[in-house]
Amino acid sequence: MTVRSREIWAVLIVTLVAAAFRFYGFWWGYPYSFHGDESLILVKTVQLHQAWVESGSWNPQVSAYGPLVFYMLWLPWRLGNALIGLLGHPLGIDTVPIMLVGRLISATLGTLTVPVLYWLGRRLWGVKVGLMAAAFLAVAVSPIRESHFYTTDTPLTFWTTLTLALGAGILRYGRRRDYVATGVAMGCLLATKLSAALVVIPLAVAHLIRWGRVERQCWQPRSPRALATGLLWTGSVALGIFFLLNPWPVVDAANYWRDAANYSLITQARVVRGVYRPLYTIHFMNTLPYVYHITNVLFWGLGPVLEGVGLLGLGYALVQALRGSVADVYVLMWVVPYGLIAGAWYVKFVRYMLPLMPFLALLAARWLAAWEDHPSVRRWLARALIGITLLTSTFYALAYMNIYRQPDVRLQALTWLQASIPPGSTLLVERDATLKFNQLATRYGLSQYRIVVLDHYGGVPETDPRFFNPPPRDPEQVRQRLYASLEGVDYIIISNTWMERFLALPEQFPAEHEFYTRLRNGELGFRLIRVFKVYPEFMGIRIVDDAAELSFRIFDHPAIYVFARQE
Repeated sequence: MTVRSREIWAVLIVTLVAAAFRFYGFWWGYPYSFHGDESLILVKTVQLHQAWVESGSWNPQVSAYGPLVFYMLWLPWRLGNALIGLLGHPLGIDTVPIMLVGRLISATLGTLTVPVLYWLGRRLWGVKVGLMAAAFLAVAVSPIRESHFYTTDTPLTFWTTLTLALGAGILRYGRRRDYVATGVAMGCLLATKLSAALVVIPLAVAHLIRWGRVERQCWQPRSPRALATGLLWTGSVALGIFFLLNPWPVVDAANYWRDAANYSLITQARVVRGVYRPLYTIHFMNTLPYVYHITNVLFWGLGPVLEGVGLLGLGYALVQALRGSVADVYVLMWVVPYGLIAGAWYVKFVRYMLPLMPFLALLAARWLAAWEDHPSVRRWLARALIGITLLTSTFYALAYMNIYRQPDVRLQALTWLQASIPPGSTLLVERDATLKFNQLATRYGLSQYRIVVLDHYGGVPETDPRFFNPPPRDPEQVRQRLYASLEGVDYIIISNTWMERFLALPEQFPAEHEFYTRLRNGELGFRLIRVFKVYPEFMGIRIVDDAAELSFRIFDHPAIYVFARQE
């Protein structure tokens, strides 16, 4: 077997490992979507299809996410439905489940990001770095987890990695086809999420490095005229594709730039920066920029070992960049600006760090490969770290699969509820994005119960500006409303979503803190009778991640509590 054949087989094996983790359990939770962002995209895609059928409009009416996210789902879903029609609706199926189509797309893009990262590492530092980076990413938990939902983050990470992999061709060769191909990927990236425009920084640096004739013997610089032409190709192709896919910032400017809507770019930008502070972000009130990402988001998203070697690799790349390594400069021009900007945001959802994770894996591999080549104790240290990183990350990934090996805890709770709670009982549930009992009572089969909703938003809809920028709350009025909600209630069924937030913020929300403290302590006439919770677990070893950022847990393994009125 030739060296090239072994390389191909190695990439194939790593990609298959990545696929196994990302496709396993993609049907989990079906037919319900418990991820708020996924639910929004599914609903808006169905509405897009209806608008197309009725009026020929292909405007998704969403600006927080780029339209490519909707088109990538809409077209395969339509083709699948057409195929079912041609086959005569086998098994009585009238339509392809749109949620499963989306998750298959997400798992596919999450898997493809792994060989794309290999290609980027190979172009910059060689086969060893590329393979090691791909292996690290294949077993990284947060990319695996996000690939189980059809949200914008996995496509965003794929297009970012592909854009920089193609942009490495500008750095190395500067051929017209490198500029054009990079422009195509960049256009798709911007049509996925406009905030990814930061990718222009490393691409511009790659262009300037060639124009400035840095490391001329290695990189074979070309003439300034040719380079200027190439840059024009990249920009024009990227903008052309972007406006072809997303003409709505101009064509439908009034709607696209509208504020005070959950799917508005302007609104979400203000929420992320903390200008607006809706209740679903209050758990970030006392968190520190950058520190929280290191101690929580990356810690749980990658695991402590992979995070550690990634940060050490980042430090090593900074040193090498100062010494003139253009490859390190190129990668850092994405990692540093994005990290500085996203790390400073008030909102610190774990998915916001996803576009950095492939590059932390790459920089970890770059550092370890450099040490492994050193003929000293560094070689053995590097080999030990490589083995420990792969083993611990793989164990963590296998443990996380425990969440998808069994029915979702909400479905477990529903099964128990219908078997254990007498029909006609009054159930108090919360308005939240975790259980969704307030939205899906009929679909859940709870019509035999009386549902009372505890609404911490005070009945304010998501289209109301007060939803995103709520006015100050009178603790006494809140207290009265909370206790009044218990009248006539037989059972309380809640998740950790609101209780965890309010218990952590006694000074900001004294009434809510008092209410949930007394409920948990059995002082409100209710006792806790059941808890439904699943943890990452493998070979009898449980990873208790109760300290992880809330959005890391509530979408696929929240805690659910059932309280019964005491006799």
